[in-house]
Amino acid sequence: MVNRRQMLAAVWAAGLAACPWSGIAAMQTASPVPTVADTIDALLADQSVDPTFSGAALITIDGKVGLDTAYGYADGVTRRLNTTDTGFQIASVTKTFTATQIVQLRDEGAFDLDDPASELLPQFADQLDSGDEPVTIRHLLMHTSGVPDFLELFDVFDVEHYPETLSRLLDRIAVEPLRFEPGSQYHYSNSGYLYLGRIIEAVTGQTWETALAERITRPLGLRHTWLTPTDDRGPLAVGYLPVQGLVLPVSRFGRPDLAESAGGLTSRTHDLLAWLDAFFAGQVVAPESVREMLAPGPHNYGLGWESYDIGGDRWYGHFGETIGFRSALFRQPERNASIVLLANRQDHPIVATTHSIFDLIGAT
Repeated sequence: MVNRRQMLAAVWAAGLAACPWSGIAAMQTASPVPTVADTIDALLADQSVDPTFSGAALITIDGKVGLDTAYGYADGVTRRLNTTDTGFQIASVTKTFTATQIVQLRDEGAFDLDDPASELLPQFADQLDSGDEPVTIRHLLMHTSGVPDFLELFDVFDVEHYPETLSRLLDRIAVEPLRFEPGSQYHYSNSGYLYLGRIIEAVTGQTWETALAERITRPLGLRHTWLTPTDDRGPLAVGYLPVQGLVLPVSRFGRPDLAESAGGLTSRTHDLLAWLDAFFAGQVVAPESVREMLAPGPHNYGLGWESYDIGGDRWYGHFGETIGFRSALFRQPERNASIVLLANRQDHPIVATTHSIFDLIGAT
């Protein structure tokens, strides 16, 4: 599906020449009685929002696709439009894949979630066992480990001083003291999910990326979800962020290889809907494990999945943010409703937008 904003190109040509991010809303044939999907489409195309949504959206209600379209530019310089085939970095939505691999391995008897993580990560034992209680695998999954988030250790705008490799990043994390006694507090930690990636490697004897492909993406046919680009990766969005008044293509400075099991994947909307469908159907882990993973813990964070209670509806999924991109992936099981939003404007208020969509679907 092509970007419907092409329909307005001639009308807005003068405005586009002045600013490639303004005046590019989708056009839709008027309907006497707007559907929920029409209202969501209008929300995403709303020109009064600054910045307007730029990306791709896939919304299902009652198990049926209500909205499947794209908005704005994949590349604001060449005026290449986003389409439903465009790939976006999905940031922390990656954590749903990593956590599911961990629970798969647990279900196969490789370990227990309450085992000390150092049993599988002896190279990090000095840090992981430094408290009165050891950091467990469950602590890492639920962000209650006390392991410092690596984003606290580096200035993301200081590209020159990024660690050269993931191994060096892990070494840097490991010398930091725990922020608190394991299990006593909640503190979101990307570092903990990098450690979970190392646990997957220790158990499978494979890289995290290879294990992900063999255990999840390949069996489910998710051909456009990857860490290392494939030859047939297709169109990709450039990620943008305003810097000192200029909207700049900042995603070239991102390092998905360093985010890896915590937030390094790129994907498309249809792959992510297929991921939601398979996970909630119990095709990846057993239904009882799905329920265990979704059960909310501190800050409504379960085993790799967030949850939000909106108007009596409980939505499960994850938000993501990285250099130039933001993402949202959520499912409401009772309504059989799904939300996949992938944006290539890091400054778009995707949390607020997603909550508005929660409300719109909940009002039906």
